[in-house]
Amino acid sequence: MVHRSSSGKQLVIAFFANPAAGEVAARVLAGEASEAGRPGTVGALVLDARGKIEAAKLGDLTSLEGPGVGAVLGVIATAVSGGVMPNRGHFFDARSDLSTDDLARIGAELEAGAAAVAVLEAGPHAERVVVRLAGLGGRTEVHGLTGQALQQAALAPRITHL
Repeated sequence: MVHRSSSGKQLVIAFFANPAAGEVAARVLAGEASEAGRPGTVGALVLDARGKIEAAKLGDLTSLEGPGVGAVLGVIATAVSGGVMPNRGHFFDARSDLSTDDLARIGAELEAGAAAVAVLEAGPHAERVVVRLAGLGGRTEVHGLTGQALQQAALAPRITHL
């Protein structure tokens, strides 16, 4: 189910069995987004051979409509990599439905060898992405992010390595 928010977007995350499968899905979606004039919407969370997040795959920091998926994934990657998080509850703000429990689960998926492909979209675009990622073999979930959460992500320090 895709959560609707008039001032925010949905972060669609799909988990793939391994980084290679995630890379294929990310390239397909990035190509489709580029053709549709929607750059800055696709990124991935993948661990490298040392068990660190591959910062280069997080995606663009900006999109045509504001903060890009890379801004959001950068904050998530920092938290998953041992950054400071609130003990429990909402990760960004009370109206965003990405929780610290979700981040712990995302981290566990990555540590188990999965890749997470993420797309930041609004409304009907997000619904199509859910269907597309599932069709590519991903297990999808959707997290609504408010405009305030997106601005928080955009203002967070830039990540060069994790």
